[in-house]
Amino acid sequence: MKIVVEKALLDLKPTDEEHAEVVNFPYRELVGTIAFPTCHTKIECKCAVAVLSRFLHNWTRTCIEAALDLVTYMVYSHDLGIVYSYGLDPHGINTVYGYTDSTLTPPVSMGANNAKMNGGCIAANAKKHTMTDTSTTMAEIVEAFNASQSLVGLRNLHNEMGITVNAPTKLYCDCKPVIQVVNGDRTMTESTRALDLKVWK
Repeated sequence: MKIVVEKALLDLKPTDEEHAEVVNFPYRELVGTIAFPTCHTKIECKCAVAVLSRFLHNWTRTCIEAALDLVTYMVYSHDLGIVYSYGLDPHGINTVYGYTDSTLTPPVSMGANNAKMNGGCIAANAKKHTMTDTSTTMAEIVEAFNASQSLVGLRNLHNEMGITVNAPTKLYCDCKPVIQVVNGDRTMTESTRALDLKVWK
């Protein structure tokens, strides 16, 4: 999906007239068809599908063009996949680590996170937040919480498979205030005062 189109979709507020122009286009079926491979082989498209899914009831020509761009990408990159390596990942063999990022888009922000192991992605999530974020810091820390839930689940799965996990799991984030909060500096500020107890936990 083109970055320009994705940015246009994030700010898109469809009108009834725009939707009426393309109401007969099978947009829901198209997005549903795209969504299936993103759960299995085209994980990198998960965030794009999450954005497209916002408009399942009021799509416009811009939404259709973005969906067709994504289909084009998926067709032309069908031979590209996730590559796992044994011993080449600097984090170590069978060591899980994650990445998280979020964008502040009132009233409801959107975030994405993924978990990797042996150089390849093993889990990915992208969705709207369930609470209203009032700052970039809040949006980022909520997404870090979402990522941590996924990582804890993967650690438990490791233990069930007999893979001992003693060291802490690394989670990479590009927001300095969030890093400070997670590392123990829990000063109650305007941006963090309203966080749910579960997020602090």
